[in-house]
Amino acid sequence: MGVGAKIETNVRQAVPFFAVSNMEASVHFYVDGLGFRIAKKWIDQDKLRWCWIELGDAALMLQEFLTENHDSWK
Repeated sequence: MGVGAKIETNVRQAVPFFAVSNMEASVHFYVDGLGFRIAKKWIDQDKLRWCWIELGDAALMLQEFLTENHDSWK
């Protein structure tokens, strides 16, 4: 690759993925406090477990992990 060569990229967006301990409090902070909107969500056993939130061109993913059983996060 020579000097001044144009590099083509195919990356359009990088979205941070935050593991949260309390989804309700996190959604309250980001949506009610900072003005994000929930664009996508996953509800498991009547509880919001994951969501993709957006504010303008910025996006974040939040997921509340289980704290009990063999596949839990401590």
